[in-house]
Amino acid sequence: MNHNKFLLLRLLILRTVLTVLLLAIGFGVAYAVANIPAFNNLLLPFIISSVAVVIVLFLLFGRIYCGFFCPLGLLNDFVWQMTSRLHLPKLSRNEKFMKKVRIVRRINVVLFILTIISLIGIAIFFPELLSNIHITTFEIVTVVVFFVIVASFARRLFCNVCPFGIFIGFFEKLNIVKLKKDCSACTMCGACYEACPMRIKSVYTEQEKSDVSNKQCIYCGECIKKCQEDDALYITVCGKKIYKSSKEDFMNNQFSDVTLKRKDKE
Repeated sequence: MNHNKFLLLRLLILRTVLTVLLLAIGFGVAYAVANIPAFNNLLLPFIISSVAVVIVLFLLFGRIYCGFFCPLGLLNDFVWQMTSRLHLPKLSRNEKFMKKVRIVRRINVVLFILTIISLIGIAIFFPELLSNIHITTFEIVTVVVFFVIVASFARRLFCNVCPFGIFIGFFEKLNIVKLKKDCSACTMCGACYEACPMRIKSVYTEQEKSDVSNKQCIYCGECIKKCQEDDALYITVCGKKIYKSSKEDFMNNQFSDVTLKRKDKE
């Protein structure tokens, strides 16, 4: 599978996810507005089955959710691509900066766990308080605007500290999706590390193990896209290669990037 087919796969999955979300929203609106009595017996099984399906998907596919399904992640990619064409200054994500990001990541995990425990406690002992929790339109717009601003200066920076994504990453060892590396084909050029929006250095530095999967990896395929060596990096599902690095694909991508830059200047 070349890079264009890999992108097409992402778009097809996104379309499927959006369809499912629309159906779920439609179901909820119909229940809330029409208040059809027949829905009363279907709502709880629907919620339980949905949660069960999501848990199974997380166990099997891990943070591929972040790279393929997450609406915020896809919004981040879109904003990044648009602002890149405007030639806006970008945030330097060096090692010193990433150390600070890792500290924020740990803090977010603790806050996420405390929030979940608090909500469960409130739901059990003080359920009447849940009815007083309201999210205003202003708050939603503020969060979205802040997210767009951050995405303009650093690609997938939020994904580096997202507590939900970190939680999914804990199940990385169980995933059927893996990022593999042929260390003998690697020239240690560092292109994979520079391309990685999650700044995972082990993919670049590993020179022994073939499995370079990481709990932070979102399987976006950027490292493979930028790799110039045939089969040096590849993604597998149940052991079968679905996307691999290729010198030919790299040259084609470079030509496409140059063409786009020329069009932007014109």
